[in-house]
Amino acid sequence: MGNAGDHAGSDGARLNVTTENVAGREELRIDLPTVLEAKEATEFRDVLTEAISSNIPVRVNAGPVEQISTGCIQLLLAGAKFAVKTDSAFIVSDQSDAFKAAFDDLGLNEIREDWTKLP
Repeated sequence: MGNAGDHAGSDGARLNVTTENVAGREELRIDLPTVLEAKEATEFRDVLTEAISSNIPVRVNAGPVEQISTGCIQLLLAGAKFAVKTDSAFIVSDQSDAFKAAFDDLGLNEIREDWTKLP
C-alpha cells in the first residue's frame, strides 16, 4: 500500500488510510469522510483497489459517514466482490446510521450486514 495517509477529495473530504495491528494481525484501515459523493469516487476506487490488492485484511471505517452516493456504494460492492475473488479479508466497521440507511434504501441491508466481520 505504500505510505498511509490522507487522500483528499475535491471538496476537502478525506479518505484516511492507515496500517494497524489488530488482534495480533496487520490490517489496512480506510476511514471514510462524512460525505462521500460521486466527485470522490475515482479516488475512493483507487484507494480501495490498492488496499484490497495488498493481501492483508482491509477494514473500512464507515462511522463518520453522513452521506454516501449510490456510486460509492457500488464501489464498496465491487470492492467486496474483488476481495472475495482475491481471497482477501474485507470488513466495513462502525457503520453510521446514515450509512446503514443508504444501503437499506437500496435493498442491500443483508449484504451490508455481511461486511461486519472478518472471515
